[in-house]
Amino acid sequence: MLEDGRGGLLFSNPSSLKRENLTVKASADGGATWSIVQVVHEGPAAYSDLAIAGDGTILCLFECGEERPYEMIAVARFGRD
Repeated sequence: MLEDGRGGLLFSNPSSLKRENLTVKASADGGATWSIVQVVHEGPAAYSDLAIAGDGTILCLFECGEERPYEMIAVARFGRD
């Protein structure tokens, strides 16, 4: 929830046509602009899922690897900041 009471939008995807650079983006205006962009994994990456824990921590579970995007599953944690 944003400070003004409105909900925010989170989005994750490999930001490359080669399925690389898994990125998490945050928007406060319904996706018109992305005020926060964070690269989570620079190498090969595939499917991802986002969740918000009870303490407000943002979690990103994703497929990634060194050579191919499906070698392992990893999780990244972010604060609301």
